[in-house]
Amino acid sequence: MKVIEPVTHSEWAAPIVCVRKSNGKLRVCADFSTGLNKALETFDYPLPVPEDIFATLNGGAVFSQIDLSDAYLQIELSDESKKMVVINTHRGKKEKKVTLNVIGTVMSGKLGWLQIKCAA
Repeated sequence: MKVIEPVTHSEWAAPIVCVRKSNGKLRVCADFSTGLNKALETFDYPLPVPEDIFATLNGGAVFSQIDLSDAYLQIELSDESKKMVVINTHRGKKEKKVTLNVIGTVMSGKLGWLQIKCAA
């Protein structure tokens, strides 16, 4: 799956910042502090303490484990969201097709729903 694709026009365009990773390769990051961050709404969901999780799972018969370490690269953005996460590079504007590394925010909203479903 392609992560970015060219775009000709956008009302939002964040500059990029290159950061050297520990293995010497470069990571290209978008600097959304220049505008988009201020326009976003945050949703905080406190993570439950282990005792509460175990109490909720008590009596369960089927359990599952999900590895979400790279999940943000697998969730495609809506067309409306793609317009807001455009990056401005030396090769023109590029539109992100998948979620950025905001899986914590996404999952915190989903965890509230999940906890209710598991407890029911």
